Amino acid sequence: MMNKEGIDMPVILRLISSCVGISKEAGKIIRDIMYKGELGVIQKGTGGENDPQTEADRQAQKLIISVLTRDFPKLKIVGEEDDIKLEPNLTGNWISEEILSLKPTPELETIKEEELTVWVDPLDGTTEFTWGAVDHVTVLIGVAYKDRPIGGVIHQPFYKAIKGDPNLSAGRTLWAIRGLGYGGFEAKSPPENELIIAGTKSHKSVTTQKALESTGATTLISHSGAGAKAMLVLEGKAHCYLHASPGLKRWDTCAPEAILTEIGGKVTDILGDPYNYAASVHPMCSRGAILAHTPTIHASILSKLPDDVKDIFRNK
Repeated sequence: MMNKEGIDMPVILRLISSCVGISKEAGKIIRDIMYKGELGVIQKGTGGENDPQTEADRQAQKLIISVLTRDFPKLKIVGEEDDIKLEPNLTGNWISEEILSLKPTPELETIKEEELTVWVDPLDGTTEFTWGAVDHVTVLIGVAYKDRPIGGVIHQPFYKAIKGDPNLSAGRTLWAIRGLGYGGFEAKSPPENELIIAGTKSHKSVTTQKALESTGATTLISHSGAGAKAMLVLEGKAHCYLHASPGLKRWDTCAPEAILTEIGGKVTDILGDPYNYAASVHPMCSRGAILAHTPTIHASILSKLPDDVKDIFRNK
């Protein structure tokens, strides 16, 4: 693929361009299904836990993976939803000219398609989606080079959306590529002389509460959706998103980590170690996560976590 100047684009730019475009189209699918009220909810879990999947999850993933498989056949792709049949006759093309206009770094020019892994959460915040709490819903597409995030896309379908609006102008899309910057939002510093920590709303426990309280936060925010909580940190509305629970998956964290790292933040597990995003690893983030606006904030949060909290995660 070439850009408007006729220059052949490196695979990473073509891929992120496609991810931005198809995330917007997936957002339109999600909005349409919500507005029609035909959610098609099923439970994925077998143990009685609340783990819903909707028609929006299924159709959004079908679109995303069908397009990526068609256009990037050597990619390794890991999606949240199992047993979703692809659409072999898909003809649409969704790209971002903004991404294609970027000038790649020498590192990016050498990356091969087969060295990339894409982690897809087609609809983060499904439980809230079924309740009609759509502000927390995001589409997450993270790209890893070998085993570390190199690019990410977070699309928020219902951002300033008007019910029934079919236009792709609704919603917003945040993106970043290692060494090339970010777009779709304004990265702001969190307030000085405060410590605002975002925590999970759906995975509360004695451990998660103890971890949150140990930070000495001036404000604790209980928020739904990994992507939505990451956006709080990206836009300076929280200093850190602390998830002291094994509930996250790598499709929840890959895209946020890529974007947060590009603005100068830091992401690790509860023990301070980075996550491996190779396609061969299990998707579970079994050691929780710390997503901090800066390395200094990250180091402070990590140092405050009690040893007995860290011990819970050491053998996971």
